Amino acid sequence: MKKVIIVLLGFFLFLALTSAQVDCTNFTPTTTVALLSQMPQINAQLEICNIQIPEDFNFALNNNNIFVLIDMNSGETEAFYISIVEGKISSINQDPLDEYSYYVVLSESTMDNILQSDNKLDTFLTNLDNGNIMVDARGFIATMTWFFANLFF
Repeated sequence: MKKVIIVLLGFFLFLALTSAQVDCTNFTPTTTVALLSQMPQINAQLEICNIQIPEDFNFALNNNNIFVLIDMNSGETEAFYISIVEGKISSINQDPLDEYSYYVVLSESTMDNILQSDNKLDTFLTNLDNGNIMVDARGFIATMTWFFANLFF
């Protein structure tokens, strides 16, 4: 059950970010600070690029916003949103949104570890299993989707 959720969010969040960077641009951040500084360029590329989420994950992620909160080493927090519309990543934005279906919290060092990894998905899953990443579904539909996804996988 937990693995489906992990795979959904892990695969989507980090693979989607790197897919946007690799397939559409030359962005290759290896630190959280670099990723955050390149966010406007990545978001602009999403308007041009067609970054589809895998069909297997559409049921949980389609037409949803994911809120990501990063606890920085400086003691501050950085946040961004990933919006998925019609099976595509439509934006990655630091502008606040009122509604989101999934809430992800991790530290800067955990994010750096993922960005520097050769296998980002496995690194994400390991960190999630170790409690270094917290994922929470918000709202009735996201919570039920999360629950049923766990039952079948």
